[in-house]
Amino acid sequence: MIRCLAVCFLALFLCFILRNSAAAQAFTLQQVMSAPFPSDLETAPVGGSFLWIYNQDGHRNIWVAEPSGSGYTLRRVTHDVADDGIEIGEISWTPDAQHIVYVRGGDLEFPERPSPNPALLPQGVQQDIWIVNADGTGTRMLAPGRNPVISTNGSAIAHILDDQIWTLDLRDSPAKPTQLFHGRGRPRSLTWSPNGQYLAWSSNRGDHAFIGVFSFATQMLAYLDPSTEIDIDPVWSPDSRQIAFIRIPPHTSGVTFKPRRTGVPWSIRIADVATGEGHQIWIAHGGPGSIFHGTESDHQLFWTADNRIVFPRGRHGLAASLLSPHQRWAGHRPYPRRLRRRLRYLQPRPPHPRLLLQPERYRPPPSLAGFRRPRFTPPAYPRRWT
Repeated sequence: MIRCLAVCFLALFLCFILRNSAAAQAFTLQQVMSAPFPSDLETAPVGGSFLWIYNQDGHRNIWVAEPSGSGYTLRRVTHDVADDGIEIGEISWTPDAQHIVYVRGGDLEFPERPSPNPALLPQGVQQDIWIVNADGTGTRMLAPGRNPVISTNGSAIAHILDDQIWTLDLRDSPAKPTQLFHGRGRPRSLTWSPNGQYLAWSSNRGDHAFIGVFSFATQMLAYLDPSTEIDIDPVWSPDSRQIAFIRIPPHTSGVTFKPRRTGVPWSIRIADVATGEGHQIWIAHGGPGSIFHGTESDHQLFWTADNRIVFPRGRHGLAASLLSPHQRWAGHRPYPRRLRRRLRYLQPRPPHPRLLLQPERYRPPPSLAGFRRPRFTPPAYPRRWT
């Protein structure tokens, strides 16, 4: 009897193995490699639309979802049909949500490297900035370059080409890009002032970095509160008179690939645009959290419309903190304790009254003065705050 049961069990087991093997053979490598992958979700400044990049069968295109009745209408706005491995990214809406600016080609992760050409195209691959209407019409190439940043009124873009900053007038289709000035270092984190009269950026010089500001009215260039440390991620005050930025002490051990948990504390400073003078408003504690670790966000500092600065702060995992102008920026208020676990992403909602904060683990936070809880947010979505 036992032998009979063993034979029956073995037969069932073999049938199960053969069936799974046949199913595995039906699931091909081509199916694995061509699985659709959406990324770069971006909401429109007005109108309630949003866009994303959709990679299907190697075809990378931009899709837009527009509110329509109780749902959304989906539309593909670019029409690349070649599986050539050319990336698209660095997408942004114009302020009126009528146009989309994006970058096609190049190495978006390591921009200093040559443009990848996996399809071995004879003409090569160039990194260019493109614009397309939100309805999918009027696609045209604006200029070679990367990191396009649209001005506050949507009339121009600033971008980087050959480690120099260029501008282009969007109101004039035949307009050609103009080099803003001749500068040293590698610019990054371009950001327009709210009034559109200035452009700020971080100028990387290797072992140190400056915060630069260019005035379109005077055509003058200045570096704010310069030092021998690394100044990054400038953010404008709502009145365009001040800039907050992160200052990181340089790493002098000479060992690059080594975990660093403690060191000379990083700080947040504010500089006056008119005088160039700056002062410290916050500094990290010594020990854990003294080394700056940012989030996956494009920016690490946010200056809200009610004159507060939001930034990631980590001692026991990343958390979001607020700096208030009261008592000369001395006080800070942390994000709810139950969500201080590996904060991933912060994103401003134009025109700057809201922030999206996405923790790695979703838990309903308690009420907090100065914040507003949304009526409903699914667990897979980021939390929304004011």
